[in-house]
Amino acid sequence: MAFVAAAVLLCGFSAGVSDSGLARWYMAVALLIGVVCWHCTVQPAVHRALYGLCRLMLWPIHWLQRHLVQPCRNRLMAGGRRLRGRFARKKGGKKPKNGKKQLQKASKIVYN
Repeated sequence: MAFVAAAVLLCGFSAGVSDSGLARWYMAVALLIGVVCWHCTVQPAVHRALYGLCRLMLWPIHWLQRHLVQPCRNRLMAGGRRLRGRFARKKGGKKPKNGKKQLQKASKIVYN
């Protein structure tokens, strides 16, 4: 993005310095060629360098998280699971109904 802004400023300066004060076709073509060259050659190298720099700067935080924070978290979670197992409540309430229909005995049926 900075390259595009610099290119537009340079193109504007060149147009202002020229005798007619207008941007010419070759200025636009040069701007387009510059953008394509930047995108294909310089930008990937800059992105790789920034990625490596960010990894290098964040490495101590990642190391602390992996070697100090995560083991403590794992121990706390295991302790919580162990306590939950100790104090597990038994499920009470109504028993589920049997799927079979239970009929009354013939001797108990009262007819009106």
